[in-house]
Amino acid sequence: MQNVLRQFVLNGEDGSLPDQVLKLPGSAFAASEPSRSVTLRRLWLDTFDWRLYRSGLALEQVSRGGAAELVLTGRDGQVIAADHLVTPHGGGRKDGARRSRPAWPGLLDTLPLGPLRDHLGPVVGVRALLPVARAVSVVRGTRVLNSDEKTIARITVDRMSVTYPAAGSVPPRLVVSALRGYGAQALRVADLLAAEPGVAEAGQSGLEAVLAAAGRRPGDYTGKVDVKLTPRMPAAVAMTTVLTALFDTLTANVNGTVRDIDTEFLHDLRVAVRRTRSALKLTGDVLPGDMAARFRPEFKWLGDLTTPTRDLDVYLLGYAGMAAGLVAAWCAAAPQRTRNWPAACVPPGSPGSAGTGRTPWPMPTAARAPPGGTRSGGWPPTGSAAPTGACCATAARSPPPRRRKACTTCASAARNSGTCWNSSDPCTILASTGRRSGS
Repeated sequence: MQNVLRQFVLNGEDGSLPDQVLKLPGSAFAASEPSRSVTLRRLWLDTFDWRLYRSGLALEQVSRGGAAELVLTGRDGQVIAADHLVTPHGGGRKDGARRSRPAWPGLLDTLPLGPLRDHLGPVVGVRALLPVARAVSVVRGTRVLNSDEKTIARITVDRMSVTYPAAGSVPPRLVVSALRGYGAQALRVADLLAAEPGVAEAGQSGLEAVLAAAGRRPGDYTGKVDVKLTPRMPAAVAMTTVLTALFDTLTANVNGTVRDIDTEFLHDLRVAVRRTRSALKLTGDVLPGDMAARFRPEFKWLGDLTTPTRDLDVYLLGYAGMAAGLVAAWCAAAPQRTRNWPAACVPPGSPGSAGTGRTPWPMPTAARAPPGGTRSGGWPPTGSAAPTGACCATAARSPPPRRRKACTTCASAARNSGTCWNSSDPCTILASTGRRSGS
């Protein structure tokens, strides 16, 4: 996909492009014969709360035949990153690989590692990508040549039919793309097109135009209480406005919560429930009758019902970070050939000490202790600390020692409450020995 220089909308009654516009009359440029029409299936993706759109980004999956490409662009149409999702066998990829097309909605881990995923990660976070619009485009391109008969730009006529979220039609769009090194000449071509009758500058991006044709506005959901209150508004009306907005937020997240699309649906639902309970508690007396007293226990029930699931979500979201902080997580990643190196420094009686028949890394779950801490009745014994992650990482990177010699420091430490772990340079000790102490 090429970078878009400028986009125009054709305002002709029948949506056709006059031949004289394509031929660029009265200029030093010439247009080639239009290419054959190509049909593209287009799918725009974003999070439920429009994180990409709010960040000035657009993610589009463009499919043609058996091939599909996922393209991330800025609001100006410039391509930021792209990735081929499906290609014919051996076509378009040197290794002949074939990637399966992701199923949407889906989290970022459904995408292959690469620049596209790296750009999306900080913006999307834990949210899933889901379809926000679909359209079918029939495009036809023309090459623009300069006086040297070199191609300087491409003009594409795009006729879109919207299929989701509702059927609709979009005025034909005229897209000007510049070839590398010919930006200035391509801009002059765009200026010529803008001066033609029936051609107007596009005031919306492709996504905005598609959503407008379908009767939807991008960014139409937010988890915030987005209401307008005035000083003269009666208290009951103000409370009704706030509670209605909170109820809309709650109901908007029910489907995503039930389908378990991502964890933020349940989070936003619970936030709306908690805010509703607070509003009923603080200002519920302005509501008619016993409405506040009637609904307070109902919303409490809904909050209590969803608490265990949300607690589990929070635990699972932080699980990778907690696991990375464990000492065993560092050593388990070391190559197999290095796992026995720290054995010389393992205090007697520990899970990996001599005579137990066990390799010291990774430690059994029951023996693992938090960094800098100890487990009662476990390992390491009181008075000794577990080896640091940096120590294990250094041992894993170090090559096998050429000379095998006893680790006298560790042997001495093993006879003195296992203080080897607190030595001034444990990594040097681990990397310099190739056998157990005392051997």
